[in-house]
Amino acid sequence: MKIKFFLLFCGAIALLICSFNKNDMLNYHSKDTTGESLVLKKIGSSELISPLELTGEFRVWKNTSGEVVFYTETENNIFLFSCVECNIDLNKINSSEEGVLTYLDHAFIFKNKNGSFYFAVDKPEEKSIKSLLSLNFKGEREAYGIAIVKSYFSKEIKNQYPNFSSDVFKSSKLSEYFVIISNTVGSDCQSGGWGSDSCSLGNGGCSVSCINGYYACCNAGNCECIERKGTKPIGTER
Repeated sequence: MKIKFFLLFCGAIALLICSFNKNDMLNYHSKDTTGESLVLKKIGSSELISPLELTGEFRVWKNTSGEVVFYTETENNIFLFSCVECNIDLNKINSSEEGVLTYLDHAFIFKNKNGSFYFAVDKPEEKSIKSLLSLNFKGEREAYGIAIVKSYFSKEIKNQYPNFSSDVFKSSKLSEYFVIISNTVGSDCQSGGWGSDSCSLGNGGCSVSCINGYYACCNAGNCECIERKGTKPIGTER
């Protein structure tokens, strides 16, 4: 009897673990609160290309390439916001967190119960927005990287890639995974290119802003910053 009970207990634990792994990224829901945003009301709409604010639950992690990633799902879309090569201690942001994320083209602010955190690229446009909003953060709550990226996909992508959510979490670098699933390996830039430090694509796409020394390259499903090396390649935008 004891052996039978032990086996049943082990089976229940195993089922629970499998269920947890399967649903680990399925309960991070948020809603679009852009129209109600107190932060965005302080700045003219002409200052930003695609402002956005989402309020709800976020999955937060730092992958092996140094990207800090915020993941959430609205009713119809999956959103990922990332700061590439961002040096920040995430001890004040839980891996599962409720809060408000405000996207500002060249930066984003995340506010939770512990306060507000600022992720950005160091460039004139970012400084202008920061000044207009009178933003001021302590060093440990402020992080700069080489790129700020917003990526979004229709939830229908899970029909084609059932493990999409867990795959992005396990990916060492988001852009490498997005290039594979969007089949844009080696493609020219649909938007951006050698002379651009930011670019975006709509209709289920992405936006990126880069620091000096990198150029922005946007393709369907993937926006990234590529280091400028030498002179502009002949016959290609990349």
